[in-house]
Amino acid sequence: MPLESYETSNLKDFIHGECKACEATVVVKRKYNAKWGEWSMNEPTHWSMMELVTNPKFVDQWDVYINLSSDSLPVYTPQVLSNLFQSRKGTNRSGRTDTLRGYNFVTSSSCITGLAPTNINMFPPMWHKRKHYEHLGDFNISFIDNYGEQTTEQLIIHFGSQWMILTPDFVRYLVTSLQDKDSLTSKFKAELIARRVLMSDETFIPTLIANHPSFRQTIPVVERDGALRIKSSEKLSFSIKSVRYERMDENLPDAFGRVVHDQRYQVPDYAIHVDIPREWGPYYLGTYDLGRIKDSGALFIRKVSRTIDPNLHHLLPVTKPEQIPTIRWPSEVKVSGKVNWEPILEYTKRMRGQ
Repeated sequence: MPLESYETSNLKDFIHGECKACEATVVVKRKYNAKWGEWSMNEPTHWSMMELVTNPKFVDQWDVYINLSSDSLPVYTPQVLSNLFQSRKGTNRSGRTDTLRGYNFVTSSSCITGLAPTNINMFPPMWHKRKHYEHLGDFNISFIDNYGEQTTEQLIIHFGSQWMILTPDFVRYLVTSLQDKDSLTSKFKAELIARRVLMSDETFIPTLIANHPSFRQTIPVVERDGALRIKSSEKLSFSIKSVRYERMDENLPDAFGRVVHDQRYQVPDYAIHVDIPREWGPYYLGTYDLGRIKDSGALFIRKVSRTIDPNLHHLLPVTKPEQIPTIRWPSEVKVSGKVNWEPILEYTKRMRGQ
């Protein structure tokens, strides 16, 4: 819709109503025609970063950049999340210092390498993602470096997600370098567009972070069990294996042969204003997924709807992991569909002579 129409729309009322409770500032200035799989998927994200870095209202007034889809739900309350990413360390009631500041999180639970983005070379040679990016050769990018010299660097593609949690330093770097048409960042962007690759929203930022000598140090390091390895100077009151939980079952088996046996929620025929999940997911979450959500240590979950299962909105967000019920899908019992009672009631009426 045109921006003029937005000002008088139900959408504006909904967004401002949802944000009022947490006193959030809502900024609407641009309209983007983001098409799935194309570079345009990146543009709204980069605009929001530009606002944070250049708008006087926001400059140096934020601790972390969090980009989420509209169908996401926080697992923890705003205060808990604020404490996790605060700029100055604070001590909670347990005497621990909870902070995730300094990490760049660019993956979800569906990423095969967990909290760290996936190096394309980890995929089998014939895996579709690797083939798609490699069929035109290596990404050897020529650009002007910080010393004004022409140089060439090979970037190794890394897969992650467009829904991410980023440090202020990286966001400022990205915004500044995209304004320089000869920078590595701008030239990499141009190469992705020229090759017309899909999923650039899942590779552009993860690849820049993974190939940058400083920012690669901000990629989470994981323990053998997949949990975030906290720096020696920090402590965390719960284990995190993914910052966002989602289900992408139709992508399975994945490149490593992983599968999931749980059932999943289907979108009923009567549901309105609810998107049917694409073949590759993600799929709607509900109460039966709470066990896995709790196991993951996720801060957010993606793909929730009051139409599919409103119970999640009654149970989340919480202030600590212990408040999340450990509810899982039954291994054998299946959830039935609703019975259509109308023809049965009509039949019984006739049987009663009514």
